[in-house]
Amino acid sequence: MIKRHAMAAVFYKAFDAQARGQTTPLWRISYREEESIWVRAFPDRVTVIFSTMFKDETDVIIGKVFLQVRRRRSVR
Repeated sequence: MIKRHAMAAVFYKAFDAQARGQTTPLWRISYREEESIWVRAFPDRVTVIFSTMFKDETDVIIGKVFLQVRRRRSVR
């Protein structure tokens, strides 16, 4: 539960800042060796970015296809 509470603290701070209409700096949560979660609050939203490195070639291809499909849907 400590890992859950430590990660949740950043999100709670971001959502509180967003509710007050404030902007926060970009906070980084080091999740695993090559994975990070970035969180930033703005007055109208909270942005969360998941950063990961795919080591397996199949995962790289699946990730690229996923991003291409998401990009096409957002353009419409």
